[in-house]
Amino acid sequence: MVADTGSSLPFMDGSVHFLRAFNHLEHLPDVVVVMEEIHRVLAPDGTAEITVPHFSNTQYYSDPTHVRPFGLYSFDYFVEPAHQRGKRKVRPFYSKCRFTIVEKRLNFNAPAALKALRPVHRLAGWFFNLSPRVQEIYEALFCGIVGCRTIRVVVRPVKRGATPPT
Repeated sequence: MVADTGSSLPFMDGSVHFLRAFNHLEHLPDVVVVMEEIHRVLAPDGTAEITVPHFSNTQYYSDPTHVRPFGLYSFDYFVEPAHQRGKRKVRPFYSKCRFTIVEKRLNFNAPAALKALRPVHRLAGWFFNLSPRVQEIYEALFCGIVGCRTIRVVVRPVKRGATPPT
């Protein structure tokens, strides 16, 4: 089913077991509201797979319908600090909904016009996804050299009274 995610999703609370948002959230004015809706509709064992352009993606800036960039920590604002991966922790004070991040991956795909750079981007994808710490080093030091195309994050909701998995 395709739905307008600008406001509320047309699903009952806890009724969705899998949700995919592919290159969608960057077009929406209020990502916090959308994440709260995703949290509301996901079943306790449900997952959401979200792919958004990384802020270093030059094509991100070309699209006049993109309203916000995303970085490595964008989804950590919905995760308790004790359960955030990596060295840097952020405070999740924008929303009461909480998620567990199952996977976070930086995707390096060379644009079609730069086919010759595909091996470099494959190597970057392998290397910079070795660990959360290496991902942090990429974003701090190397994102201006080798642009990342997208961030793919897989999340599970933490429902009230439940303890997030470790």
